[in-house]
Amino acid sequence: MSIPDGFQPVLRYTVKNCALVRWNKLNDDLLAKRNCVYVRVVRGKVVYVGKSKGRLIARLKRHLAIVSSPKTQDQKRYRDYIEGKSCTIFAMVAPMRRVANMRFNVCHSLEEYLITTLEPKFNRRLG
Repeated sequence: MSIPDGFQPVLRYTVKNCALVRWNKLNDDLLAKRNCVYVRVVRGKVVYVGKSKGRLIARLKRHLAIVSSPKTQDQKRYRDYIEGKSCTIFAMVAPMRRVANMRFNVCHSLEEYLITTLEPKFNRRLG
């Protein structure tokens, strides 16, 4: 399965010599939204699925800081994987649903579904 329907490109970055050398915003309107689900795509393959409760750009800036200065083994493994490659992040605002006269955001459920379905290389299993 490739990029899910409804997701739009929001950010692209490249890592060379273990450093973030270039990043470009692709959709300022979507980057300003809250309650988004996003996928990181490298060479046409979804390698990570995540969500943002706050503004998407704030979450992705934290991601870029981790790429530049990884602290954990998993973060270092991702940085090594992305070395010399470009990553495009696609996102969508998670929809609101009404159940039993209650409105709720399906952000977490959509993230969990995509992780289970796509089995991205750099996601830990939710449990």
